Amino acid sequence: MGNYICVNLDDIENAAGAIDAYIIKRAILLSQMDSEVGQARSAWRAEDTDAFLMQWDGMKAPDGVFTVTTENLTKYRDLLRTVHDLYKKAQSESVEQASKIGGWT
Repeated sequence: MGNYICVNLDDIENAAGAIDAYIIKRAILLSQMDSEVGQARSAWRAEDTDAFLMQWDGMKAPDGVFTVTTENLTKYRDLLRTVHDLYKKAQSESVEQASKIGGWT
């Protein structure tokens, strides 16, 4: 017989949802860490204080690792949702075309 592609659309949507949950968890943890660093900023004085704070601020900058990672995760989540929608549409159109060919509609 012929070959077919079996795609579980729920798995694609679940992956997108897991990425959403991860983005939210990261944002919460970053906020907590930022609060801790902010509190320590005023009291902490050591040899490497300024270097650490510059690195910390750099990670949150528009081109910093936290920002870029969040943007990339968001793009990946959006891509998964687009694939989900396109595949679902393709399935529906395939069934519709098969029905027309088979004379069922």
